Amino acid sequence: MEEGLTHWATKDNRRGLFDNYTVMGFKYQNASGEIGWHITSWLSGFDPVHDYWVSGRNFHSVRMDFFYNGTPYNRIEIFTPPITSGIEQEERKAVLKAITEWEKADAAP
Repeated sequence: MEEGLTHWATKDNRRGLFDNYTVMGFKYQNASGEIGWHITSWLSGFDPVHDYWVSGRNFHSVRMDFFYNGTPYNRIEIFTPPITSGIEQEERKAVLKAITEWEKADAAP
């Protein structure tokens, strides 16, 4: 593995309708326990589709390379600084609502 890279393990995936936005999420966790979500969202029935990395309440641009360089590994490139303020408030609220619901469901006994 390249130096400086973080290994993210896929933990869950979910999909739902939240405040008129369709939200799909893949939950990842790294070795230190940090959680991140690869989110795809769109206003239901409309384009465009948006693709983000969400960590805490911060939204980041993300690039996913599946089967990176012909390997069985996926590469996740998370860009900084966060782009949170550039996301429509209604969409941010819908995405954060989805993540909150999904994480509560994961924590339930």
